[in-house]
Parts: sequence; C-alpha cells; structure tokens
Amino acid sequence: MKWLDPQPVSASPEISAAYSGSILLAEQLAQRGIDALPQAQAYLDPRAYKPASPFDFPDMPAAVERVQAAIQNQQTIGIWGDFDVDGQTSTALLVDGLRRAGAQVRYHVPNRARESHGIRLPFLKEFMLEGLDLLITCDTGISELESLTYAASQGLDVILTDHHTPPETLPPALALLNPRLLPDEHPMQDMAGVGTAYQLIRALYEARGHAADADTFLDLVALGTVADLADLSRENRYYVQRGLELMRTDLRPALQALLASADYRGGGINESLIGFTIGPRMNAAGRLDDANIVVEFLLSRDEAFLQAVAAQLEDLNSQRKLAVEGVYQSARDMLAQDPALGRYAALVLARPGWERGVVGIAASHLAEDFNKPVILLNLEGDTAAGSVRSVEGINIIRAIRENDSHLRSYGGHPMAAGLSLSADQLQPFRAALSKSVAAAAEGLPAEKQLQIDAYLPLSNLTQALVQEIDQLAPFGSGNPPPVLVTRNLEIIDDPISLGKNDLHKKILVCNDQGEFQEVLWWNSRDQNMPQGKFDLAYYLRLNRFQGKESVVLEWIDARETQVLATAPALPLFTSAFEDWRQTKDALNRLQALAEKEPLLCYAEGLNGQPPLTVKNRLQVEPTATLAILTPPPDFATLQGILKQAGARRVIFMRLDQPDDSPDGFLRRLSGLLRYAISHYNGQTSLDQLAAALGQNRTAIELGLSWWQAHGDILLQISDEGECTIEKNTAGAKFSTDELTQIAQRLDKLLSENAAFRSFYMRAEPDFLLRKG
Repeated sequence: MKWLDPQPVSASPEISAAYSGSILLAEQLAQRGIDALPQAQAYLDPRAYKPASPFDFPDMPAAVERVQAAIQNQQTIGIWGDFDVDGQTSTALLVDGLRRAGAQVRYHVPNRARESHGIRLPFLKEFMLEGLDLLITCDTGISELESLTYAASQGLDVILTDHHTPPETLPPALALLNPRLLPDEHPMQDMAGVGTAYQLIRALYEARGHAADADTFLDLVALGTVADLADLSRENRYYVQRGLELMRTDLRPALQALLASADYRGGGINESLIGFTIGPRMNAAGRLDDANIVVEFLLSRDEAFLQAVAAQLEDLNSQRKLAVEGVYQSARDMLAQDPALGRYAALVLARPGWERGVVGIAASHLAEDFNKPVILLNLEGDTAAGSVRSVEGINIIRAIRENDSHLRSYGGHPMAAGLSLSADQLQPFRAALSKSVAAAAEGLPAEKQLQIDAYLPLSNLTQALVQEIDQLAPFGSGNPPPVLVTRNLEIIDDPISLGKNDLHKKILVCNDQGEFQEVLWWNSRDQNMPQGKFDLAYYLRLNRFQGKESVVLEWIDARETQVLATAPALPLFTSAFEDWRQTKDALNRLQALAEKEPLLCYAEGLNGQPPLTVKNRLQVEPTATLAILTPPPDFATLQGILKQAGARRVIFMRLDQPDDSPDGFLRRLSGLLRYAISHYNGQTSLDQLAAALGQNRTAIELGLSWWQAHGDILLQISDEGECTIEKNTAGAKFSTDELTQIAQRLDKLLSENAAFRSFYMRAEPDFLLRKG
C-alpha cells in the first residue's frame, strides 16, 4: 500500500473558530468542498439541513394519488421487497407506513435459494393470486421488464421504488421512483432503496396532513442505508443522522433483542454498530434462510417472538461466517492451483457447492486482497450465478453491461452487482469483462493508495480530538474518517487475541517519550507483526465499555519508520522538536517553560497581544529554543525563520492564524498604510508590511497594487523593496478591469498561503524542519 502525505488545503478560519478552533475539522470539511459556515452547519447538524422534497421525483404525484385511492377503496396493496437489509427495511417501512395510513397490505420477500434476486414471473403470479389491486416494489424492479410487463397486461397497477442502475429499456409502471433517474447533481441521486421507499411514505403522509409522522420510520432508513454501503455525503447523510438520533432515544424492540442476543455490552449506537453488528445478523437471514421473518421481526413487539428470532439470527450469522470462510479459502485455492486466473483484470471464479448467499462477502474480501473486481459464481448444472464486487474507480455495472451478450441476467450498482450466465460462457465472459475493466482502469494507480490526513504524536490523541473528529460522523462511502499517522512506534509485550477463533488483536504500542497507546487490529490473526520501529496509520475512536471511555486506535496499515519520501535524506535545521500544534494548553505550557529557560517566540498577524513577547521574521535572532506560535505563509518564510534562529530545539504551535481572506487582508493593509502615512511620512517596506500581516512579499505587492488601482494611494517601490506611499487626493478614477485582474491574482495567492498554513498544522515535523 502506498502512503500519500497530507495535501495542502485551504481551511476556513470562520469554520475553525465556530467549532472550538479545530483546524483538523475545518480541513476535513474543506476537503469535502465545504468552505462556508452555513454549509458546515448543515453538514454537521441535521437540524440546519433542509432535505429535498419527495415530490422532486416526477412520478410522485401519480404514486401518491394511486395509494390514496387504494386506501380509500380498501384495495389490497402488495409489497415486493428484497432479502438484504436494504430490502428488509424497505419492506418493513412500506408495510408499517401504509398500514398506519389505513391500507390493506400484503408483502413478499423472495427466498434467495428458491427465487434469487428480483421479481421472477412464476412467483409474481403466485403473489398476484392473493388478490392484489396495486403492486409496490422496493429495492428491486427497475430491471424486471418481463415480470412487470405481465403485471401491466393483467391490469395490475405498479409503483416501482428502486435505486439500482436503470437499464436502457424501463419496465412499464404507473410510477417509477428511482433516484438514479434524477439529475446527477440532485442530493437524492445516491439514495438507497429504503430511502427511496421512505420518500413515498413521506409524500403520502405530507399529502394527508401528517408529514411529521413519517419521522417514525427514520431508524429503518438509517439501518438500510448504512447496511447497503450507500454514499453518506448528501441526502443519505441527513437521514442517517436523523435515524441514528432516533435509535439512541427510542431503539425499537427488535433491535434491543438482537443486540442482547449478540451479547452487545454498549459502545454507542452509531454507523459502526449497524455495519458490523446489526446488519450482518439481519443479512444472514436473507443469505441462508428466509428474510420474510425479519420483516415481522422489525415490526413486532411480542417479546417471546423477538427473543426467538434474535437467537435464530445469531445462529444464522455464525453459520454465515463459516460459509464465507469456506468460499474465501476455496477461491484462494483455485487461484493458487491456476495462477493464470489471477492475471485477468477481473477475477471470475466459479465452483459447484458455493453458498450463493455468501459469495458476495467472499468476493469483497478478495477484491480487497487483489485490488481488482471479483466475481464469484456457484455452478449448478449448466448455470453459473453469483455476486460481483468492485474496487474504487471501476464502475462494474457499466463493464458488465458492455458484455451482457454473454449473460442471462444481471443488475446492480457501480460497486456491486449480481449476475447469471450459462456455464459455457464463463471463459468468453471472463476475457471480455477483463478487457472492459482494463480499459476502465487505465490511469488508475496499480497499487492501493492510502491518503494520510495528518501526522500526530501520541500526546495529541485525546478524547477532545476524538470528539472533534466524530462531528464528521456518520462515516462511510463518500465520507471516510480521517486517516492519522504516528511515527516511531514499537510494540510492547505480546498482543492479546480477541474474538472468536482469535481473529483480532489488541496491541500496546510505545513511543520514544515513554507514552503508551492501545491499538485494535481487526482480522489480523494471520498478519505478521512489525519488527522494530514502525509508523502506524489508523482511525481514531472512542471506546465505551462498562461506563468508561478511552481513546483507541484502529489499525489500518504500518510501515517501517523512514524519512518521508517527499524529503529523502535532506539535512534538518535541528534534530530536536516538540509538537504542540494540537495541544489545548500549549500557551500555558510555553509560559511555564519561559520562566525556566530563555526562548524566542515567533508570531505574526496576531489579533491582540499575547502574554509573551513575540518576534516577527525581521526580529528573529539566534536562540537555543524557538517557539513558532503562528503558521508562516509559505515554506520559504519558515526556512528563513529557522535559519536565522539556528535553534537546537523547535516547538511547533498554533496560537492563531492570520486572516487570509482578501477582504480581511486588504482592510488590515489599508490600516497599516494610513499609519505609515501619518507617523512615518509614508515610508515603509515590503518586508515590514509582510511581517506585520503575516504574509509574503508577493501578497503585499499585489495588495499595494490593488489600493493604487482603486485610486486611494500613490506608490513608489524601489528595487530593494522600500516603499513611499502618499494618499491620492486627486480623486482619480480606478480601472475595473485592472482591479479585477489584481483581485483574482491576490485571491489565488492568499488561498495558497492559507493552504500552506493548514498543511503546517498536519505535516510531519521532520518535513517542516528540512533544509532545501
């Protein structure tokens, strides 16, 4: 795995100030395209977000009108769902939501072993015999042309709610509610199946004057959305936030029973609990048994029934784990016996006896191992059927569609799909699909990459930092948690094995300062431990157990400690440093240090006077200890300060950050110019102005040019950077075009300076101290 160092990003000072001065939070938001405070508030707080209207679906009015008529006339509504968690929750939501509105409802979730995915015509005919007047699909239907054409021919109205990628020919339906038919920029475009079904109930309740009652079902929306690995950056994020809030205050009885059966001891209700505890147990029913029982489970309040089903799900989940391990090892054996199979751009493997309900999970593990799309198929007679999992950057459903002449059926998403084909088409399909995947992969890195967000010492890994990061949750696709790195660690004592079959490890690491930290390494039973000093990449979590909270690291990757690749073997200004950039009481610590030993504090662009004497870049002189209180505007300025100080020890801090907004910069520059005119007869220099504002000379030159073009000053600058400034009393008109050009250049430069300051907050100290 290739590690990518933190990228410079321009973080909003306004956002940072609004959230306890958190630079890391502001940077993470900037990386997500959020650079204004109202945007940040809407992203972090669902109460500040305005969700899109369900009537943005063009067919929603027709769908609501038809459901209203069915309720009024007591017609029978049939719900056809799917057997994964997204389909289970979609079905439960529609059944409960419609029944509460007074509808007569029946439902059917396909049995995977008997029916497979989708709407198979023989089973639809059976369901129609129950006297259906209206059919509503959820998490399925968009590719079911044959079955829905038959339904239409029998006079059965169909409302289709589905989120899978639409084919070129759409099935006949009274209403097609599919977010992928909305414009790409629409916030609901990535909505899961349960979210799409919820929009129908939301619109129905709104039309009936009970819009707020739809909130009752938000826990189901969160459950299905997270379990389906849906993107969590737009509308889905809002619904998961709201749903998790509901689960924390009013957890439905079924989930209480499931967690009790799973021996859940409390760690907070969040997206991880859904993804790793609740979701797998619910999915196990659809993979190995019959998911219809889960719908009743979610809706029931019968304690005995709930306990019985929860125990059944726990048992099925254990069976599921064994089945996944069997398929995974069998697939690895196939690749070992026939290495040629592994040389294709997509792994397509088939074998009799593989449990179809778990091949998708095994395919995910293999895709992670080999960093390429994987298709695992169960061979039964002349048919091969199974699941597909892709990797970042490869739209697998598009690649499958390009080669669908080899297939009997298929459907899915850009990252996951299902398909079936004749056994004699396996090799032609493998070759054709690999050709499409190879073309799609052109330009993508061959090696998996890990983007690092910040380098931090162990001393900075506090509960307060975890709470800052957790404001970005729920994490998932489209909203990954920050990847942090701590260098120069070593493992202390033997690891402790955790989980059934000792699948995980708990490790204690230590740094050179004698600080210790617990690390959890999931699925590490067969992984080798690092020897000697190493750098660790991890997620930062808060562990809650038996009423106690502690910071824990979740292992992502490790590498032998080394000089950063971006600065190989470059000499450093000093070999001793202390990193206080994320330390909350840094100023108090610095004051205490100043009472014990001499030190020089560098700072520029501060708002207000700090309690310590500070020097700007022009005033820095040789010292044993240098404390950098504010981030310089660029690397050249930082190097000049380090060279001038010649310190044996450098303390990196972040007391304040100069205003890098064009308006703020120009306003402060104007004040300095007025002061220079009134007190120094207009005499100053580019360096003096740069040091006073915490900017570089180029920014000062552009700022002076802007005020001159604006008609406020007359300006002369010598080759040495000495400035003579006069107030322009002639009232000359300014040039709009010239001002615009200068403003654009200034905005770009100040953004670059802001990006460097943000980079300063996250960069490896060794990198900041390098010469050259």
